[in-house]
Amino acid sequence: QRATEETRARVVRAARNVFATHGYAGASMRQIAAAADLTAMALYTYAPSKAALFQLVYEDGIERIYAGTSEIMKEIVA
Repeated sequence: QRATEETRARVVRAARNVFATHGYAGASMRQIAAAADLTAMALYTYAPSKAALFQLVYEDGIERIYAGTSEIMKEIVA
């Protein structure tokens, strides 16, 4: 379970970096897999398509924003 979560996080980080560097159109699943130190086929375990992978990156970004906002609000209220 933990290894799967760590690999998923590595996939999301790699995808974020590749999308940021090459844009959505310029990014490929092979580039992302290589950046995550996975085979292309293993990457499909975490996302069935480039669009699904982009969605994972987007959702992770939103979670990070809300987590940061939550911490800021705790400091303001305290």
